[in-house]
Amino acid sequence: GNKTIAHHSTGKRACQDGLKNLVIQTDEQRRKCGSPNMVPVYRNGDPKVASYCIDVFEFPNQACELPFVWTAPTHAQTLCTLQGKRLCTQGEWQLACRADPAGGADRLYAYGDSLDLAACNTQKPRITKCDPRTLTGAWDSCATDTEPLGSFPQCRSRFGVFDQHGNVAEVMTRKEDD
Repeated sequence: GNKTIAHHSTGKRACQDGLKNLVIQTDEQRRKCGSPNMVPVYRNGDPKVASYCIDVFEFPNQACELPFVWTAPTHAQTLCTLQGKRLCTQGEWQLACRADPAGGADRLYAYGDSLDLAACNTQKPRITKCDPRTLTGAWDSCATDTEPLGSFPQCRSRFGVFDQHGNVAEVMTRKEDD
C-alpha cells in the first residue's frame, strides 16, 4: 500500500507504551526457537513436543513497526526462506491462534470465545477507496490500513502471537503436513 496516503491511529511511541509491561518472549522460548520474537507452539501443555515456532508479530516481526503488506505468496515464501524460516500451514496458524499452551480447551478467537471487534484492528473505516484494477490505480488509491505491530495488546493468543485477527491478512500454505 501507499504509505503516503495511509492513516495510522496509533504511533510508535503509543504502541511501545502499550507493550512495555508484556513479556514478548521468554529466555526459554528464545532458546527453543533460536530467534527473537518467536514462540514454540504445541498441544496438551508440553512445550517439549513443540514441532515448530511461530513469529510473535506479523512480518517484519518487530514490535511497533508497520507490517509488510501487498505481497504475493511466492515473495512471502522467499522472505521466509532468506531468514531460515518457512510459511506456516493453515493448521499450524490456527493452532497458534486457538490452542492453550497449558492444555485447556481451544478458543474461538485468539483473545477468547466472544467476538470483540475492538480487541483487534478490525473496526477501522477506510479513509480512501481502493482501486486495485491497475498498478497505478492501486498505488494512487490503496493505503495500508494497518497499525504498528502489537498496537492491540489484547489481540494476542495464549501462546503470545499478536494480531491473528485483523491488521494484515497473513499468507500461509494451504498444504497440510502428511
